Amino acid sequence: MPETALSPLPGAVPARPEARITLETFALGVENGRPVQPGTEFAAGDFRVYAFIRYEGMSRGATWTYGWYREGEYLDGNTCLWWVRMPDCPYMVGEQGVTFLYYRRPGGYDPGTYEVRIWIEDRFQGAFRFVIVPAR
Repeated sequence: MPETALSPLPGAVPARPEARITLETFALGVENGRPVQPGTEFAAGDFRVYAFIRYEGMSRGATWTYGWYREGEYLDGNTCLWWVRMPDCPYMVGEQGVTFLYYRRPGGYDPGTYEVRIWIEDRFQGAFRFVIVPAR
């Protein structure tokens, strides 16, 4: 887990045992809450990658962590409380639904394998991968 997940957050409540987060798709954009140019392989460049996730059983104040990685090396992420506005955290709302995270790598995406890793408390939800290939 990223270091941000090692310290308890004030106001956190226990997550429900049935809480889950799964990847729907990656995309290069979003329009009306839907993915634009979805896929798992993108050409190198300077852009945002969106990770569309499905969630269920989430409760207000549950701790969740996300991290963006390249070739297994941590790039960025945070530990947040679900349904709570916090600095440097995406504001995720609701018990179930689909939403997205995004990351724009400083200097752009170089070729390689990237992934988003997600936890609810210390329960690993998965490592979801996409590949950046050399620009054509």
